Amino acid sequence: MDSRLPHPVHSVPLDDTQDEVSLERILATLWSYRRAIEVGVATVMGVYVVIALAGFMLLPRERLASVGFRLVFDGVDDGTYPNGNKFSTSDIVATPVLTEVYEKNELVRYIGTFEKFKNSIFVRDANRDLELLDLEYSGRLSDQKLAPVDRARIETEYKDKRSSMRAPFYSLTLRRSEWITKMPPAMAEKVLKDTLATWAQQVDQRKGALKYNIQMYTRASVPMDLVEREDLLIAADVLRAKTLAMLETVDQIAKLPGAAGFRAGPDHLSLGEIRAALTDTQRFRLQPLIATIVQSGATTDPRRIRIYVENQLAQAKSRQAEAQRRVDTLQRSLAAYTGERAFSQQALLGVTQQRTPADQGSTVIPQVSDSFLDRIMDLSRQNIDTKYRQEMTEKIIEEGLTASAQGRDVPHYEELLQHLPAGGFNAAEGAAIRAAAKGVYEQLAKTIDQVNVFFTELSVQNLRTASMLFAFTDPFMDYSQRALAPASILMYGVLTFLLALFLVPLGCLAHHATLGQRRQK
Repeated sequence: MDSRLPHPVHSVPLDDTQDEVSLERILATLWSYRRAIEVGVATVMGVYVVIALAGFMLLPRERLASVGFRLVFDGVDDGTYPNGNKFSTSDIVATPVLTEVYEKNELVRYIGTFEKFKNSIFVRDANRDLELLDLEYSGRLSDQKLAPVDRARIETEYKDKRSSMRAPFYSLTLRRSEWITKMPPAMAEKVLKDTLATWAQQVDQRKGALKYNIQMYTRASVPMDLVEREDLLIAADVLRAKTLAMLETVDQIAKLPGAAGFRAGPDHLSLGEIRAALTDTQRFRLQPLIATIVQSGATTDPRRIRIYVENQLAQAKSRQAEAQRRVDTLQRSLAAYTGERAFSQQALLGVTQQRTPADQGSTVIPQVSDSFLDRIMDLSRQNIDTKYRQEMTEKIIEEGLTASAQGRDVPHYEELLQHLPAGGFNAAEGAAIRAAAKGVYEQLAKTIDQVNVFFTELSVQNLRTASMLFAFTDPFMDYSQRALAPASILMYGVLTFLLALFLVPLGCLAHHATLGQRRQK
């Protein structure tokens, strides 16, 4: 007999009066459909295999590139940069950093828009000790039988251990979905390392995190046009104001660690020598220059000079009054906060021990009054508030010094207002004064450059360089994850097979029942 002939389907008669379903008849029916079931299951699995292979090959796969690094600058454990500014790991992947990296490496050809690149790069914690700690305590806290007290104790213990084990180990990861255009692993490694290098560069140059928070001036703050074209008295007064500002800056730098014995620049100048040069410029060149201008009447517009001096005097008085108001406000705030906390030694003890002749041999019971407890609480609050009071006192002293510094300009302009130049000087005398003013300008500009060099080199020594902000700890890694992993394909294949093994026989039973109804009709 030819095996290619269709296999006959045997009909199993059913008794209409029988309500119960016979398992033997169902199995017999399924046996008669065995070829159809085999073909159906095989067809379903064949379709699944084709779809799975197509998805495995055609769907875009996800590639992950990462590099491990450690932050090594001072203050990272406290969340600050070396100069005290706030630090966050989000600064590494901030928009200015990623914009420069995106444009520098022309990532539009690999990733597309900048938003996609920004969303595909991130920093994550790579401290393995913390990961093990998280796994340990997550298992302990998952116990449903824990009492609330025990759970709170374990959570507190976990937080304490986590804070003590905090270490600045991180991983910078670039995630991208590739289909047709692929980014070479060398490019991915370059992008990650450029991101860290760009962040370090911007931290140094834009944020100034590797320099102390001190306001610095450059020679651009005193333009040469001021000396060449402005009225002589105004030009000399501006040079005087800038010299005083540089003296204040030098005094602030002198408070930095190691500034006293540090030498910088090609001439190896100390900060004391730089300050002495500024003081000499003020005493022996600027003040005699102003006196010469006043005595010779070197001005082309006496009315404009008077208006200028009167305006400077009004501003100096206003700055002094404002600084004094800040001092008064701080003093009143401190007085209102502390209140009347002084109390006598007798009130501090607050314990009365009284004895009578009748109870000389009896035990003395101390009498503790409510007033004593109040005093003890006041004493506790005083101990807690000591740091705050110290900070407020330091602010009051600082603002007082500022008010005193602001007041030094008032007598200067008052005296200058009484001896204003009246004009009428000759051209030769004016040219000589102008030349002297240019000499003061050149000396001041040179000293400003020396202060900046000193400050930069001192910051580099104390706060490290941009290349010392981080150090690589793990080598570059690049691995891919397909949209359909082999394990997922196998798992879904088993589920598809089981589902087909259930639905195909069910369809065969439905087909058999339909044929039986048609025959009865």
